[in-house]
Amino acid sequence: MNEYKWLNYKKKEYSVLISNDRKTYTGKDGHTLEEDKNATVQLEVIIEEDEGKSLPIGIIVGIAVGAWAIVAVIIIIITVAIFIIKKKKASENTLETNFLLDRHAPDVIYQTFDVEKIKKIGKGAFGTVYKMKEIKSQRIVAIKKVDYDSDEEKQRFRKEVSVMRDVYQILQQAASSLTNISASQRQFIHVVEPLGYFLNEDEGKAYLVLEYCENGDFRKYIQKMKDSGTEISDAKAFELIRQITLALNQLHVNGIIHGDIKPENILLTLDFKVKLSDFGLTRKLQEGKEYTTNHGGTTKRMQTIAADIWSFGILLFELLAQKHPFFNSNDIELSPLEIYNRIIDEEPAELPDHYSKNLKNLIKQMLIKDAARRITAGAILEVHEVATSETNN
Repeated sequence: MNEYKWLNYKKKEYSVLISNDRKTYTGKDGHTLEEDKNATVQLEVIIEEDEGKSLPIGIIVGIAVGAWAIVAVIIIIITVAIFIIKKKKASENTLETNFLLDRHAPDVIYQTFDVEKIKKIGKGAFGTVYKMKEIKSQRIVAIKKVDYDSDEEKQRFRKEVSVMRDVYQILQQAASSLTNISASQRQFIHVVEPLGYFLNEDEGKAYLVLEYCENGDFRKYIQKMKDSGTEISDAKAFELIRQITLALNQLHVNGIIHGDIKPENILLTLDFKVKLSDFGLTRKLQEGKEYTTNHGGTTKRMQTIAADIWSFGILLFELLAQKHPFFNSNDIELSPLEIYNRIIDEEPAELPDHYSKNLKNLIKQMLIKDAARRITAGAILEVHEVATSETNN
């Protein structure tokens, strides 16, 4: 059957003839051709033969199934991609590796140690430190991640771990042997406790697990004071001096030189007790000798111990004056030689006037250029204001 397209030009409507007698078209009123012959005009044949022109049902079904298959594949790809992304994030936040248990036998006893990353809390030249939670015990720890590219760097990391472990054990033994102080004082060690380490050989990464100190490092403490415009009182300054000096004295009386005293390496516990960290440059004095050996050379005992006090004095000056004793904000382009000459030849700046004379003099004694004349940790603890400062340490 042929179908014809008609125009009802009065109503401005197109219609299609659908009857075999060609008298009825699909107008809205169902008029016959004779009744409305003056209103309609034949335009063209729009379908000559309808037989064989429609798509077979099998092809239509095949197209539909193919379309659904494509949609299903896309959904699977998206699902797999999401799973891979989540797995990658989980692997970044969870470490599953061998954890050192026996500090006396570093290559013997291991177990799986699973931790969840909480946040990054610090970054330095030798690694990044994260706050993490040990999944099994729920204990919060600090983990220092170090990337190493050679066996030499890996051995340097192992050496740092070994030195830190030895230092902590020496201080533990020394504290337990004291009989003229309280038990609580003997138990407190002013050094961050090393809890273990592990190596990821495949990725060239090393991890040092440490005791976590809730109030961060001294650099953040100083910055917080600057941001708030708060100045430390004399009483608070002497209290902090006592705590840090106790930490240094613990090392020095046991023949240990920290070698890298700076705000980032002085940590504060939940109750603001001081703990020292980062023993990468630490040295041990030779037993029965007045010198220490380091990188093939010898250094006098007084010079090495006094270097810790010098660094301590710089730190305290920064805390109280909120600037460096030998440089200011305009000195960022000084050459290494100019920096050296200024420290060697010039006297440190003066602390603000509102600080007491005794506090100023104490810090000046820490910054005496002659190491032999510089005040010692033991002498600092005997200063009246330090000895009588209110502290639980």
